[in-house]
Amino acid sequence: MSAMLKQLARIAIFFRKLWKKQLARQLIIGGATFTLIVLVLVSNFLVAKVDLKVGQVAPREIVAPRTIVDRPQTELLEQEAAKRAVREAQEHEENYVISQTLALQADLQLEEFFNKLEEQLENDARPEQVRSSLGKEYQFSSAAFNVLLHVSRSKRNQLKRTAKSTLAELLQKERISEKNLPEYQKQADRLIDKAQLAENEAMALKEVVSGFLQPNLILDPQQVEKARQAAIRSVEPVMVLKDQVIIRRGDKATPEHIQLLRDLGMQRRQMNYLAILGVLILTSALMLFLGGYLYQFRRDILREEKLLSLFALIVCVMVTLIKLVSISGTGAYLIPTAFATMLIAILLDLRLAIVAGVMFALTAGIVADNNIRVLVVNLVGGIAGAFCVSKISQRSDITRAGFLVGIANFFAILGMGMLAGDVATLKLSWLGFLNGIISAILTIGTLPYLETLFHLTSAIKLLELSNPNHPLLRRLLVEAAGTYHHSLLVGNLAEAASEEVGGDSVLVRVGAYYHDIGKIKRPYFFTENQFGMENPHDKIAPGLSTLIITSHVKDGVELAREHKLPESIIDLIRQHHGTDLVKYFYSKAQENDREKVFEKDFRYPGPRPQTKEAAVLMLADSVEAAVRSLREPSPGRIEGLVRKIIKERLAGGQLDESDLTFRDLDKIANSFVRTLCGIYHKRIEYPQLKTSARA
Repeated sequence: MSAMLKQLARIAIFFRKLWKKQLARQLIIGGATFTLIVLVLVSNFLVAKVDLKVGQVAPREIVAPRTIVDRPQTELLEQEAAKRAVREAQEHEENYVISQTLALQADLQLEEFFNKLEEQLENDARPEQVRSSLGKEYQFSSAAFNVLLHVSRSKRNQLKRTAKSTLAELLQKERISEKNLPEYQKQADRLIDKAQLAENEAMALKEVVSGFLQPNLILDPQQVEKARQAAIRSVEPVMVLKDQVIIRRGDKATPEHIQLLRDLGMQRRQMNYLAILGVLILTSALMLFLGGYLYQFRRDILREEKLLSLFALIVCVMVTLIKLVSISGTGAYLIPTAFATMLIAILLDLRLAIVAGVMFALTAGIVADNNIRVLVVNLVGGIAGAFCVSKISQRSDITRAGFLVGIANFFAILGMGMLAGDVATLKLSWLGFLNGIISAILTIGTLPYLETLFHLTSAIKLLELSNPNHPLLRRLLVEAAGTYHHSLLVGNLAEAASEEVGGDSVLVRVGAYYHDIGKIKRPYFFTENQFGMENPHDKIAPGLSTLIITSHVKDGVELAREHKLPESIIDLIRQHHGTDLVKYFYSKAQENDREKVFEKDFRYPGPRPQTKEAAVLMLADSVEAAVRSLREPSPGRIEGLVRKIIKERLAGGQLDESDLTFRDLDKIANSFVRTLCGIYHKRIEYPQLKTSARA
């Protein structure tokens, strides 16, 4: 027992070490997702097995686990249709062609007749003997035989050539059937008349040619096969529907029953390894497709297990829903693909949601017995869901998105039903609208839990935090009105600049509202809140003043955690000053103190801005405070001051850890100047109205 416990302990230590490696965690998450998808898809082929033979009695009622083609019945209908097509083809003359073989046979038979005639004459047989010998085989009149027997050999050769050319002319070129044979016998007579023979010779030759003239049409094999294949294709497959009874308890198994059981993979002797291999290949392709997309365009999701786990969880839940919902026959049109794509678009990325929507649609089509209609409907609904929530400002927008998804699904089902000419599908189009409503309800209900579980901040959550009635913002307004006004201006500056550089403008605006909430603890130590009162910093040492000023960052983080603000907002509060120097008190300390002053004692604790949003917020905060101090803020002076501050932050290394480029900094500067010039534009002085004297 102790040895076993030691072995288990070693295994646990091994997996603990393995889990500490980022690549191992990524592979475990991906492997778990892959396994679930494979199990869901393979479950279509894992059905209850039976072991029946022809003639055996079924021990229980057996039903079809999925819809398939009834091959025995379909093949029987195809055979009957093919036979009918062949019979019909035989009745139409256009399906017949001239047989050159028959023409050659007639020519050889005519040649043989004249050869036998010459052979008899060469043996000095009397004319009566020749007629008697050949008359049994060739039913010609005595008059015809007499002419052929009494003419010279050269004349017989001439007659033979004329007969052969006449037969060839007709049998090789004309379509001769049983119906029109008499007409072509007359045409043969006319051709012989043109040979200018003696009357008795022409009479004999006409009789000979008429005897060898015969129908020369045979069925065209290609036309017959074409008609046969067309008839087979026209046969509608006989379907065995899902949950349809294949064989009842107590019935004898027929060859047709056994064939159906084999096609369904229910016979114990057969295992559909090919289908399972196909599932493995397809699932591997889908996972590689998703992994390749993430590696190429969203490596941040791959690097951060929290985001990767969220994506994997949504994929697993959606694939499971696909299987559960598609169990019922019409349920495939209720698969809430838009639910998953809306969550991914809101919490992660719009383009990733579209890519995942394609994967979900393919999975739904496979689970629904390779149904192309289900695939198309889920593809339309999934992509529509992703686009409809790409820009949302409140939770009610998800409800609107649900209606739009429902409309898209409705028309998708309607269109696919019309293409297939399937009235049953048209009647199910209302399920598409219901699908959209269900997707919206699931999204609204699930979103808050996922935000909390994975510590994520969606656009909806951010917009809720921007409500002025939030307790922290209410306190800021009441207890530090100047800071509140400053925060609003910084939010306007940062939002516009963030849009210019492709940052999250909603996050940076809401972060700006909360970036100085730490000033609530000591509001009057900050100049924007000192309305005509004495500055308390004049009575304390510069070092203590610096400690009070810089502590508003730490105090802000504490207040944010106390009120459960999202981590993304807390990061902006912590980073909005970076490790910047408190220049005023540092300079004052250098002037007043006799002891050596250390610069590090007059810096914010940091860290420096790690993202575009944090860097934009830092610059907006600095610029707004600086421009406020200008006595005459003209556009030229504003632009000069803005660019100077940005240059100072860049030179001080405060932007080194953000993703901003020099081009981004230029865009930010231009955006700040436009916004500030709009705020601090010149105003005309309103004249004072004079009161008129009363009469």
